[in-house]
Amino acid sequence: MLSSIRLSFAFLASLVFALVSPDAFAGEIQEISGETMGTTYRIKWVEDISAESELKQLVDDRLEEINRLMSTYDPTSELSKFNAYQKSDWFPVSDETAMVVQAALDISELSGGAFDPTVGRLVRLWNFGSDPRTNAAPSQEAIDEALKSVGYQFIKVREKPPALSKSNPMVELDLSAIAKGYGVDATIQLLADQKILNCMVEIGGEVRVSGTKNGAPWKLGIERPEALTQSLHATVELADAALATSGDYRNYFEEEGVRYSHTISPQTGKPVTHQLASASV
Repeated sequence: MLSSIRLSFAFLASLVFALVSPDAFAGEIQEISGETMGTTYRIKWVEDISAESELKQLVDDRLEEINRLMSTYDPTSELSKFNAYQKSDWFPVSDETAMVVQAALDISELSGGAFDPTVGRLVRLWNFGSDPRTNAAPSQEAIDEALKSVGYQFIKVREKPPALSKSNPMVELDLSAIAKGYGVDATIQLLADQKILNCMVEIGGEVRVSGTKNGAPWKLGIERPEALTQSLHATVELADAALATSGDYRNYFEEEGVRYSHTISPQTGKPVTHQLASASV
C-alpha cells in the first residue's frame, strides 16, 4: 500500500503526465476518466470487460469515499473535523485515515521533518489551501504564529480503535501530499478485485501501473517543467511500479516580481527557494 507516496516539503501540486502510447497494441486498451480531489483521474486497462459504466461508478464511489475522509476542502470531511477539534484527547477516525496519517508521520521521521503533514495552517496562509486566494505573501508575524502549530511530533495515532490526537490544539493536518497517492493505491486494489490486473491509474499526475500493457511495460512521459508549454522531458517504462512528480511551475503565484511556489518548508514557514524545477520519484 501507499506506493505512490511522495517525499516533499508540503503538499504537492498535481502534475499532468502525458501518456505515451506505443505504435501498436496487441489488444484493445480501454479507458475511463473523471474528476476527483480537485483534479482529474484516468484509468487504462487491457482486460476485456463489458460494463465500463459500472466500473466507472465503482471508481467514482471509492474516490469520493476517500475524499470524504481526507479532504481539507470539505468542511464535513473527517480530517476537517479533526482540524477544527481544539482538544488534546483522542478523536475517533476511520481505519483508512489513521493508516494514512501514520504513514505521513513515518515519512516525516525518515525525512528529518522535511515532509510534515502539520503544515495545514501555513498552506492556507500562503494561498494554497481552502481559504480564498489573495495572491499576497503573508507577514512574518503571521508566519511565525502559524509555525507554532507546525510539528509532526504534535500528532499521535492510535490503531485500535482508530483515533488521532494532537498535543497542540491549533495543529492542522494537510494530507494533500499523500492522499492522492493513497487514492491511486486504493483504485489499483479496486481494479484487482474486479480481476483487472494489467492497468494504469493516474490521479492528478500520481501514477501507478499493475502488470503490463500486452506484455510490454507501460510507457509514461514526464513533462518538461515549463509553465507555459506542455512538452516531454523524458519517458519511463513501468511494470508493477509507481511514479510521482512534483514541480514549482504549475501551482504558484507572483507578487512584485517574486514567484511563490506551493512547496512550503516546515522549517522556515515559507515556499522553498532553489534551482530545482521538478523531481520524480
